[in-house]
Amino acid sequence: MPYRRPRPGYQARPQPARPAYLYAREIDDHEFTQRVRRYTPRSLMTLIAHAGSRFSQRSTWFRQSKVGADRDPAIQPWALAEIARVSLLNGTDFNRDTAEYHDLLRCFAAFNALRDPTLKHGDAPALSSFLLRIGAEQLSFQLSDFNDLSRTAALLKQTTPKAPLTTITTGWDEELLGCALIEYVGAAFLLHAGAHYNSGTFELDWLDQPQFADITTEVPAAVLRRVIEEQYTADRAGYKAINADAQARSGTPAAEFRRFGFNPLATST
Repeated sequence: MPYRRPRPGYQARPQPARPAYLYAREIDDHEFTQRVRRYTPRSLMTLIAHAGSRFSQRSTWFRQSKVGADRDPAIQPWALAEIARVSLLNGTDFNRDTAEYHDLLRCFAAFNALRDPTLKHGDAPALSSFLLRIGAEQLSFQLSDFNDLSRTAALLKQTTPKAPLTTITTGWDEELLGCALIEYVGAAFLLHAGAHYNSGTFELDWLDQPQFADITTEVPAAVLRRVIEEQYTADRAGYKAINADAQARSGTPAAEFRRFGFNPLATST
């Protein structure tokens, strides 16, 4: 093809910078797990929280993001959820590195390089199975968070039943959740919005600040603090206990399907 002189004012599009470690091959679940386990859970969770806030909007999931003079890849939330699960369940602080942002990108690259166990067959059942698994992994993140929160109260508190109810009776929410449903949903909304605008973090002491007065007038700070601590937080021991209980109920997936199994981060207690 003959050389063509660039038109006046033309500037070449900058090429995205690549993380220091990318996988140019497929890997198995063991290699992915070992990649994540190189770093202390505390340092990795801080980075995951920040990235989760930064890429929380669907419009950012597949765009390159400007960082200084370079550009780094957007990180999808289902990848962050899986990296977090592996770190919390299998990570250790002993003889591990403190993760930096480029280390999170390495974990993300490893996640994207995971080998699918059935696509190699190249037939219709393999593709169907793959799409079902990907849907289970990704579709929940593509729902509207605010719509889901609103729908919970609308369905369970504001819908008039056509027949007598036997389970959702007076006081069912207090018995199940330890609080009123509106308090439970309100705490979720507050956590979601607060973490989104604060690099993935939320401090309970913020509830005592004057700017939260409009919220705590409706739901007292003490109630919100109790609901958040009891329903939306857990230490690593509690996280592992939730996972162990789920595996006792439903079994443990084979290693090649482990990433599609239950993630305790998907539950509120």
